[in-house]
Amino acid sequence: MKIITKVSGCLFFGIIVVYFLVVYARRKEATNNGFNRTIFKTIHDSPSITNLQVSSYYIIGLSEKVIYLGNHARSQQVLVLPYNGNKVDTSWLNIPDSTLFGWGAARIHKQGNIFYLAEGVTPNIISFPKLDTEGVLLQPGFNHFDIIIPLDSFFIFRMYDTSLRKNILARAQYGQQGTSNPALLQNQLDGVFSTDGMLLFDSATKRFIYVYYYRNELIAFDKELGNVIHGKTIDTVSVAQITMQTVKSENSIKFSSPPLKVNKYACTYNGLLFIYSGLRADNERGKIAFTSSPIDVYRINNLKYMGSFYIPKYEGRGIRDMAILNNRLVILKGNEIAVFNLHLKLLFNID
Repeated sequence: MKIITKVSGCLFFGIIVVYFLVVYARRKEATNNGFNRTIFKTIHDSPSITNLQVSSYYIIGLSEKVIYLGNHARSQQVLVLPYNGNKVDTSWLNIPDSTLFGWGAARIHKQGNIFYLAEGVTPNIISFPKLDTEGVLLQPGFNHFDIIIPLDSFFIFRMYDTSLRKNILARAQYGQQGTSNPALLQNQLDGVFSTDGMLLFDSATKRFIYVYYYRNELIAFDKELGNVIHGKTIDTVSVAQITMQTVKSENSIKFSSPPLKVNKYACTYNGLLFIYSGLRADNERGKIAFTSSPIDVYRINNLKYMGSFYIPKYEGRGIRDMAILNNRLVILKGNEIAVFNLHLKLLFNID
């Protein structure tokens, strides 16, 4: 009798849980966000997936034959793996022994065939024409940064301006003091969190793009921080939905609740901007709304929306990094790396 009672209790509890989950899902699905997506169908084939064992890797860049991954846990490490994931090689970026380097802030970048190891605390920028060689120290001047796009003769970066008390974008040639354009980033609630975002470079158009995390704004500009184009993502979140609190014991400001991240990740390729959106569209219902990650596509020359496609979630995991080269989309999800073959030429009419 006791066993029957326990089983009945567990069954009843399970039914209640399922009921509330269904109600929650329906209410969430019924909530409109004020925009629709134009969906491109059959844009990719089934992916090849490789387990990387750890989630500390990030995408440095892609080449015709291989993927280059950096490791947040080992700042000098470069993982080199082919698109089929069959063989993985490890390379290292070596710096001069006398270099004072802020390893905790370091990140590896790739532009063309050149690798750059950069950190904005000390600051340092080191270039590597080849892997497994000692790098060449480039002079960043006294330009401190938290985000950077290093190129052959100059770099574009984001820094915190203490006098303006906000994030600003700047440009500097190696060995020289940078020049900034404080008007590029517009703060709302504050000068840090509301202006946070991603700095990207598109080699096809030679333009830089800034994608805000917490609002629907895009900015494209040239290497002189001019010829600015302003655009918007298709959602309606024009004001960052963030709340903050001051922690006096730590002398810091933190989020008091999780912010609404509108644009989660982004990458560029051949004049196109790809954004992994954090918002569901009004015309997305049922399974697709909760089991897929939407990628919205914009043209960089005018920041106009073109359309969207979906990437399936695996075990509920969304995208945490992404890159595109030719017809391959590379995505990091948890410990795994997935490679999709895209049909970009057919859909977007690019060579």
